[in-house]
This record gives sequence, structure tokens and C-alpha cells, in this order.
Amino acid sequence: MPNEKENEIRRQFLDEAQEYITSLEASILEISQTSNATTINAALRVTHSLKGGAAMMGFKLLSELAHQLEDALKVFKINDSTLPDAETGHLLLLAVSCLYQIVDFERYGEAINPTWISKEVEPIFTALRSRLGDPQDETAASVLSMENNQDLVPLLFETEVEECLQRLETVLDSPNQSCLREEATLLAQELGGLGEMLQLHDFSQLCDTIEQQIATASNDLLIFVTRAALQTWRRAQVLILAGQLDQIPLEMDAVEINPTIPAQVVQTISATADVEDPNTTVRVSLRQLNHLQDLFGELTIDRNGLDLNLKRLRGLIRQLSQRLQTLQHVNYELRTVYDSVALTNAPVAVASVRSSSLLTEFDRLEMDQYTDIHLLSQQVIETIVQLQEVADDLSLGLDETEQNARNLTKSSKQLQSGFTRLKMRPLAELVDRFPRALHDWCVEYGKQAKLTITGESILLDRSVIETLQDPLLHLLRNAFDHGIETPEARIERGKSPEGRIEIQAMQQGNRTLITVRDDGEGIAIDKIRDRAAQIGLDPALLEVASETELLSLIFEPGFSTSDRVTELSGRGVGMDVVRTHLQQIRGEITINTQVGVGTTFTLSVPATLSTVRVVLAESHGMLLAIPSEAIAEVTIFEPEQVIQTGIGEAIEYQGQPISLIRLQRHLNFNCIRARHSYETPPLLHSESVVIIQQGGKLTALQVDRCWTDQEVTVRSLSNLLPLPYGFNGCAILGDGRVVPLVNVPEFLYQVTAPPSQPSLPALLSAASSVSLPTLPSVLVVDDSINVRRFLALTLSRSGYQVEEAKDGQDAIERLEAGLAVQAIVCDIEMPRLDGFGLLTKLKANQKFNHIPVTMLTSRSGDKHRQLANQLGAAAYFSKPYNEQVLLQTLDHLIHA
Repeated sequence: MPNEKENEIRRQFLDEAQEYITSLEASILEISQTSNATTINAALRVTHSLKGGAAMMGFKLLSELAHQLEDALKVFKINDSTLPDAETGHLLLLAVSCLYQIVDFERYGEAINPTWISKEVEPIFTALRSRLGDPQDETAASVLSMENNQDLVPLLFETEVEECLQRLETVLDSPNQSCLREEATLLAQELGGLGEMLQLHDFSQLCDTIEQQIATASNDLLIFVTRAALQTWRRAQVLILAGQLDQIPLEMDAVEINPTIPAQVVQTISATADVEDPNTTVRVSLRQLNHLQDLFGELTIDRNGLDLNLKRLRGLIRQLSQRLQTLQHVNYELRTVYDSVALTNAPVAVASVRSSSLLTEFDRLEMDQYTDIHLLSQQVIETIVQLQEVADDLSLGLDETEQNARNLTKSSKQLQSGFTRLKMRPLAELVDRFPRALHDWCVEYGKQAKLTITGESILLDRSVIETLQDPLLHLLRNAFDHGIETPEARIERGKSPEGRIEIQAMQQGNRTLITVRDDGEGIAIDKIRDRAAQIGLDPALLEVASETELLSLIFEPGFSTSDRVTELSGRGVGMDVVRTHLQQIRGEITINTQVGVGTTFTLSVPATLSTVRVVLAESHGMLLAIPSEAIAEVTIFEPEQVIQTGIGEAIEYQGQPISLIRLQRHLNFNCIRARHSYETPPLLHSESVVIIQQGGKLTALQVDRCWTDQEVTVRSLSNLLPLPYGFNGCAILGDGRVVPLVNVPEFLYQVTAPPSQPSLPALLSAASSVSLPTLPSVLVVDDSINVRRFLALTLSRSGYQVEEAKDGQDAIERLEAGLAVQAIVCDIEMPRLDGFGLLTKLKANQKFNHIPVTMLTSRSGDKHRQLANQLGAAAYFSKPYNEQVLLQTLDHLIHA
């Protein structure tokens, strides 16, 4: 097997191992609350599969630790499956965390530090053995036996053994089988060990025999011996599934499958071996997927352009037919006029007649006489008929082209929909780790809380999933820290000592709603008002401010009503990150809170980011793209329906008055604006009203013209050209025109704020420059998204505002775009621009050479350290690192 193929299989196993560990973590959390044999057996199966697979793939340390964890679970099961105490449960979860870290090290090719193993990993497993003891022989022999009406032998042979045999078949089918002997030997050892554990002595003896024959087989005969071994294992598998354990062969031979075995079982096993698994997965790099997504965006633009061209051609053909009809009518009138002139002016007409002399005896009324004008007119008529035939042919050809275009649109939309689903990932990938985090917080801070997650199967774009990581974690942390009370406080208030936090996801049209709800103490509006007054906001303005406006202040940087700074959620850190991240993906957030009852945060995010359906509206000569999902209705504007209210204008809609915003008054330009000449005619060519539905509230926007909705490609602008407040991207139309995409919540907030009364966030920004302490900002530069997230989480908990960059070039671009940071934590090995290159550019730039740079890398050699110091690095850490030392170093560098 070529090294590339072998490495690909190893990488695939690491993804499988990640799923094993996630399932194991969930089982251990369940065991800590309600211990039962089913959950323990599931955990044992997972650890056993992880141990065997890691050994086969060559991940020795991962296999050994999984084996030790399996032994701990075996002993725990034998001890009557009682609930583990808090310390034992904590040790089990710490052991799982070690497995997570090892998988990450192997996935990114980082060397595992022996010091980390000896000082952090081994003490955890040693403590587990000291609390639970070592497994005895009878424990290992009986731990997976049948109990509670669960026959695990068929289950294991249908799943784990089947997967092992399929892997061997994959190796046999590959063109290069250089690792065949090692693969077959490892498989014989693993299956033999499984047979001993399940007390299938005949099966274990068969595996020993196969292992010996594989070891002694020559290279020429190895493939035939392995195929015979595979056939024998298949036959033994069928016999075990059929319950005929006494007929398991002891040696590898060519005996046919026993005909007494049920045909259904034989057919199932044969089909599994011969038919390709429809759930087989293929690994594709994210870069290729993003490239394909960009191409789909271009396809949408070209498709819209094709539709416009076809409409233009249809209009030209219609115009050509009209011109031909006009020409035919003019020619007819010309002949009529000439005939009437010829009758009244006979001498002139006769002189020009080109007729036979025989016709001179006939009068003009008795015989038609033709002149040159008649002949020319006849040629014009024939030409008109020919042109009309060409126009008809063009029309028929255009009909076929339009049908082909409709088929192309249908196919491209189906293809794009399929690709969008391909790039989507379940929300479970994001929230599966949250129960473990909540469990750790409960242990550390002495609170009781239960997390309920529903809708985790909802699919979201991968980019949306990645962007929601920090916002959802911040909301969960704040619900636990600021929402859920201590057990004593909850009992005093008549609540259950255990708090409840719910995360629920549901699909609503083209958007996904995610709610984070807790039954804690809620958000006190009076505290927000008092805090805003303390930092300098006008008390009179605060008194008339709505609850929604006051709640929006908690998303401002540095604003908090908490009187203490905790390690879990520092003052003002996090909630501004929630809003910032949501704005990047056209997301929205609303708050509903009641003191003493709880708080609900509702996040609304698009299912995909590449395309969106919009309604084009024009006001004051400016085209705007308004997302269709935010529009309730579009209607003609009737001035007589305008109602004057105490706070502005309104119109009646469905029997209720709604606020009217004349958009032209808010789009002011310092130049002459002209109407757009868009190819497609407007849906409403006169003044129109767009009814916007936002957060349960209706608002009417009066615009000049309005077009029907269409699907467009969305693109973001460079950071060097920021969009005004209220817009979050651009829509590209079919003719290539770029139109600003409206961010509905921000845009409405911007145009509804009275000009003489600044918004509360604007006043807060002015006041906070004097009253609020500034948070130190750190830029984390690493090409691994997992490392960036982990560091961001660590630094955020310690009171830092964290920005992220995926490589050195990205960091330089963000700094040049105006990002201000007090320190940089940087990796060395990155694409485009590595850590050494970043150091060189920073120190050569007078604007950035004062920023201290801390190198955090897996390279621990003196050569790398010395080069970093020569280039100006302020500190150097190798992975794994001491978190406290890193934080102390950063604090010293920032405040030096």
C-alpha cells in the first residue's frame, strides 16, 4: 500500500476516533447521572473499538490509554454498576480529554511531549487505578457476557468484526499490497483477543492458526493465504451469527458454507461483503469545497445574465415584428396613394408603361398597367414576407433556447441545492461538547444545572457552524454564570435546586432559529438603566428608552451589570463577540427576559451564505437589495392613506397602523442621482411600500420603484472599503451590477433613530471612552482553527479580547486595516506567511514594531528558538505549554 494511501486511511481513522471519543464522553456523562448496564456496555464497546483500531493504525499511545480506560470501565461495571462518586467521574472525563488531545496531536502531525505524558496524563490513569483497582481475569472474561437480555456476541460480529473484515477486503483490492502481511497479522491478533474476551475459544484458536499460516506464507502465496483466511473468517462469522458455535472451524480450509445456516443470514453477510456500502464517505479538502462554492456563485450570476439576455432578445424580436408590420402598412399606403395619383394623371403614367403593344387598345380601367414603382413595391412586399419568416424562425429558436435555459436553471438549482447540502453539517457537531463543559462548570462552581438540546440534527452551512462556535459558547457560559442561581438561592425562591438550560434549533423558511433559554434570575432592566447612567448617559433619555433599546446595551463592548469579574465570564467579555460574529453571517439576535423567571436569547441565522433571494428597491436613484425573507408584502403607495401620529407618519396595514419611513429622506447624496436603467422592468413602476417584518414588528418603507424577487450571489467587500452601518455585503445581479445588501435590523435601527436624539449605543460609545476600562486585545495567529479556538477560549476567560487570524498574511492584512492589539500569539509553520516572516514584517513596520509577539509552536529546538529571538520575539513557548506561565507572560508584556 503506498504511503499516501496509508496516510489517508490513518487520517480517516482519526475522524472515526473523534466520533468514538465524543460518544464515550456522552456515555460517561450519562453514567455519572443514571448508571445502567446499557450505557456501560456502550462505553465498553466504544473503548474496545478505539483500542483495536488505534493499534491497527499504529497509534500506540492512543491504543494503550484506551485499553487502560476500558479496564477501568470493566472494573466499574463489575462493582454492581453503582453511580461513580464526583471524583471518579471527574477522572474519567479527564481521561477522555487526554484522548481528545492525543487525536489532535496525531491529526496535525505534532510530536507528543513525553513530559506532558508523565506529568499530566499518567497521574490521571494512575488515580483511576488506585480508586477502582486492576481488573481480574474473571472480570475481563465476563464483562461483555450476556446480561439484561443483551446478547452482545452477535452485535459485535455484525458491527466491529464486519468493519475489520471490510478493511482487509479493501487492502486485498488495492493494487499495491506491500503492507498486506502486517494488516492480516494485526487483524488475526485483534480478532483472537476479541474471541478470548467473549469466551469463543474455537474462534480464538482459528485466529491463532491463521496468524501462524500468514507468518509462514511466502510472498508469492501470501495473497492467496489471506483470501482463504478472509473466506474462513466470513464462514465463522456466519456460523456465530446463526448461533452454531459448535461448528466454528479450528483451521483454515476450503470447506463450503454450511447449508443448514439460515439463508437470510448468509444472504445478508454475502451482500455486505460484495455490495459497496452506500454510506461510504470521501474526504475532500475545504479549499476545494470553497472553490466549488465560488464557482456556483459565478454560475448563478451567469444564469441570471442569460435570463436577462433572453428577455432582451425576446423584446428585440417582438420589436422587429412590430417594425415589419409597420413597414408593410406603409408600403400598402404608398401603393394606394400611387394608384390614385396614376388614375388622375394618365399621360404621365402611360408614358412609363412597359407593356406589349397589344395592350394599347385597352383602357386603364380595362387592364392593369404596372410601372417601375409597382415592381419596387412588389419587391418590398416579398422582402417583408421573407423578413417575417426569419423573425418567426428566430422566435421559434428563442422558444427552444428559453426552454433549454429553463432546464439549465432547474438542473443548476438542483446541483447547487445538492452541493449546499453536501457542505452542510449538523448542529450536533457544535453542541455535542456543551454537556461536558456544563458538567465541569457545575463541579467547579458548585451549581446544579441540566442541559437539554433539541434539533441538533438541523443542517447548517459549515461556515455558519464555525462562526456560531464562540457565540453559542458565550451564551451558554453567561446562562450558567449570570442566569442560573446557586441551589440555596433557587430553593429560597421556590425553584428546583437544579437549573435548566435549553438549546433548541428549528427551521423557519430559509433561516434557522436557535434559542438558548435558562430558568435563572433573568436580566434586571433597572440594573441596565442604572449602569448606563453611571457611565454618563442622559437619565431623561434612559427613562423613555424602550426595553429593547436598553437590552441592546449589553451587546456593547465593555458594558456589564455584574459587580464582579469571574474567571468564567469576565466583565463585558463575550456578548459583543456574539453580535459581531452574527453580523458576519447576516445573523440576528433578540432577547426576552423576565426577572426571576429566566432569559431567552433567539439567534436567527441563514442556512447558507453563498446565495440569497432579494427584492430590488430603488430610492433616490440608489438600488437596494432587501432579503425576501424579511418582506411581508409589497404594495402601491397611496398618499391619502398616510396617517399623522405624534411620533411620525404611519399607514394602515391589515387594520393596524404601522410606522412609515420615507427612505428618500434618509439616503442623502452630494451629487445628482438618476434613475437606474435596469434590464428587467420593475414590478411596480410607481412609488411603492415595502412592508418589513422584523422581530414581530412591522415597518413600512416607501421607495420609488420595486422589482420582483430574484436569487443573487452574495459577496463581501474588502476590509479596506467598509460598508456603511446597515449593510453587510453586496449582491451581484445578472448584468454584473453590484448592489448593497441590506442588513434589515441594523438598517431599520439606523433610519428610525431621530436625528436630534443619538441612539443609546452611540451615546454609550462616547461615554465609554472615558468611563469604561479598556480590555487588552490579543491577536492569535495559527492555521489550525482548533488551536485558535482553544487559545481564544483560554484568553477570553482571563479577561482578554481575542482576535483571530488564520496565517501571517491574514494577520498583516487585519493590522493594516486598522485592527489594534496589545499583543500577538503566533505559530511558526503556517501557509502564505509563516511566523518568522510575520515577525520580520512587523519589526520592519514602524506602526507595528512595538507590539510584543509571543511564539507558540510545536518546534522546541534551540535553532527555532534562537532565530525567533533574533527576529524580535518577546517570548517563546513550545506545545504543550503551561497555561498559567503563558498568561503571566502576556500580562507582563502588555503592562510592561
